[in-house]
Amino acid sequence: IAASDVKWTTSNANIIRFVTGKLNAVSAGEATVTATYDGMSATQKIVVRDYIEHEPVNGVEADKTWTVEFNQPVNVQTIKEKNIYITNEQDDIVPVLYYVEQQNAKNVQLIPVKRYESGKTYTLWIKNVQSSANVELDQFVKKSFTIQ
Repeated sequence: IAASDVKWTTSNANIIRFVTGKLNAVSAGEATVTATYDGMSATQKIVVRDYIEHEPVNGVEADKTWTVEFNQPVNVQTIKEKNIYITNEQDDIVPVLYYVEQQNAKNVQLIPVKRYESGKTYTLWIKNVQSSANVELDQFVKKSFTIQ
């Protein structure tokens, strides 16, 4: 199946939009997404949450390792690419390695697999991470940074 053969629709374009074949969250709320192909369709309800947006940082080193400090130890099973990740200007996920100290599971490091590109802006996203007691984050987080 070619991606261009699938027709995507949303119940609320003020919440979710499709831009060049990608699903983009526009604002907080709920919407239903439908994919249709060859007379068949599937639907999925999607909930978009607000993010706490931290102040952007400029002049970041190209090999920057980010350390995210949580106020409680994290459930390491929730530290994965769909929950804590970095995107580039095209909204593509940038490969990183994750490191969580056994003695201090409150800190998660994101180590870039390769250097960030000079002058480019990236975004760090944190969502759906759970504490070791399986309590999910109250608020999602977003932080943009530009490489020197």
